[in-house]
Amino acid sequence: MGNRTGALVLWDKFFDESLAVIFVTEFRRAKIPVRLVGLRREQLAGRYGLTLYPDIGLREAIDMATYTNCVVIPCELPGLKRIERDPRIYRLLDRANANNAQFVLNQSNPNTNGEPSILIDYMDKVTIFPERTQIMLFAQSIICNLI
Repeated sequence: MGNRTGALVLWDKFFDESLAVIFVTEFRRAKIPVRLVGLRREQLAGRYGLTLYPDIGLREAIDMATYTNCVVIPCELPGLKRIERDPRIYRLLDRANANNAQFVLNQSNPNTNGEPSILIDYMDKVTIFPERTQIMLFAQSIICNLI
């Protein structure tokens, strides 16, 4: 991802594997460098029981975040609350933000009324997923913004 364009799709326990797979597939189809980032060392099953094998770990993703234009977080509110406790996430987000990256979240994740503060400093760069039936078109629109 040394060309200053690329995406990171975060992956952790109970994240939505269908969303993660759609984004990774669509980015790769568009020939945009993308990495599935494991937030833990072990392989974890997603919300529906499917285990995905990350391309890289969080430590490597932090280094790559300086060169990414998009960070996808395919989880709902409980997942955000869980990962916001990890200070490494903030390093990744800060570095991606320095590259003016876009942050893509599930529609139930806007930061209001005591919800996680993980992206409070970047809300002007957050895009919310649409309804699940429109996710393919949405992923393709994100890609068009990166090309």
